[in-house]
Amino acid sequence: MSDMDWHTKVPVECIDCGHEVVTDFDSIRARKTLTCGSCGTSFHIFDVYDMYYEEEPLVKNCIDFILKYVNQPYKIESNDNTSREAVEEFLTKIGFAKLSERMFNDLVKYGDSYLLIRRDHDGKEIVELEPLEPKAMHIVLGEEIRRGIGWTGEREILEFVRKTEQGEDRLKPADVVHIKKREYTRYEPYGESVIRITLKYIHYLRTSGAGARAAGAQWWINYLENWICLGIGVPPILLESNLTKFPKAIVEMASISFIGTINRLHWSTRPLARQVFSEIIKSRNLPEVPRLEWQSLNPTKILRESGFNFMDEMKLWKQLLDLHIITEEEYREAISRYKED
Repeated sequence: MSDMDWHTKVPVECIDCGHEVVTDFDSIRARKTLTCGSCGTSFHIFDVYDMYYEEEPLVKNCIDFILKYVNQPYKIESNDNTSREAVEEFLTKIGFAKLSERMFNDLVKYGDSYLLIRRDHDGKEIVELEPLEPKAMHIVLGEEIRRGIGWTGEREILEFVRKTEQGEDRLKPADVVHIKKREYTRYEPYGESVIRITLKYIHYLRTSGAGARAAGAQWWINYLENWICLGIGVPPILLESNLTKFPKAIVEMASISFIGTINRLHWSTRPLARQVFSEIIKSRNLPEVPRLEWQSLNPTKILRESGFNFMDEMKLWKQLLDLHIITEEEYREAISRYKED
């Protein structure tokens, strides 16, 4: 494979026969169907993501680690209590705490989560958000959108098409909430799976790993595994079975890096407020669209669950208080980060 091919071509495996199928990042972003030249099987890139998640323990461990921490408690923020209570009531009614598990699962594995908006018989009130299978969804795009005198690169969404056993359902943009994981500043109609950036490394681990082990080339295995972890967004050290054998500061720094992965996923959920909350508020003639805020993940939570304690840190802060170096308020603020959530 030439240098140019290395940067543009992406080898994956046929989900049926395991034969190498070469695609590229542009085709993946466009959700183009893949076809195996050996057995003729056609499949979706999401089928590859599923296969790697199910068959590669490292990929599964990374994704499960993200899913363990991403679905943090949420709260609805608004300066208007009536608006806030209306959205809180709706989210409780539809079981949003459980729905968000599916939403984040799809967002992490596939880069896209789709929620179908169901309304009452009069079409006035949203009564349910139904998760749709990302693999079955296709976006039909229109013209590029112009804002003021500038072109944004964003394309108008004409409709969402859902493939079913009976054929296709054509859904209006107003009836679908599309939450996508973004890694680019430029516009992309679809999101990006955490697995996408690691596809090459996973492929080479699967195809050359056994030979490298037999040849004693553990460095090659380590290289591939490190890039898989970092690409997915989980520092490799956090997957160790006994983190307490490492310095606490090193684990804390890795945790802070990992929290960036979690925060980016939380930011992706903003379309909920923009589309669903705004419709609820408008239908009830309320004054303000509330915000969905996820509880920030504290690195001490990860350390505590990994077996670390913070007695030494808390003693140090108490000594500083006793020496009148810090105030009582500064002391309480300092030790609050070490307490249970």
